[in-house]
Amino acid sequence: MKLVYFLVLYCLCISVNAHPPYTCNVTELAANAGHTEGNTTTIITGGREKANVSDPIIKNISAFALPTIDRRFDATFKIARIVSAETQVVEGVIYYIRLEVCSTNSNGGEDDASSDCIITGESNQQLCDIQVWDRPWLPKRELTQLNCTAID
Repeated sequence: MKLVYFLVLYCLCISVNAHPPYTCNVTELAANAGHTEGNTTTIITGGREKANVSDPIIKNISAFALPTIDRRFDATFKIARIVSAETQVVEGVIYYIRLEVCSTNSNGGEDDASSDCIITGESNQQLCDIQVWDRPWLPKRELTQLNCTAID
């Protein structure tokens, strides 16, 4: 009998301590539209979170993807702006970034002041969605997804 009582108390303790940021009852979370008492948002571990596009890490991750974009289009591109960024903590961090890039007349890259965007009649601007998986302890950074569409 004591063993059963101990197990019940142990399970109750686990379930009480497992709530935010670790969500046990997904149905309750969905019913409350992600909100708990006091109108605070529950953070779901492993979920995506918005990131600041001005963050140096986001800029570094974006610059990491630029050579792959160059190779794909056989041109030299420059990051015109970082449109949006999100992060997701997994085994490392996955960065979801939307970039606006434009072709340049220089091979100097992002930091080259003389690398202005080429203005031509053809489409030289691309909107690229990138996904980069960063595992700094290995160190290993991998571009896992790249989708670009022309901006007219």
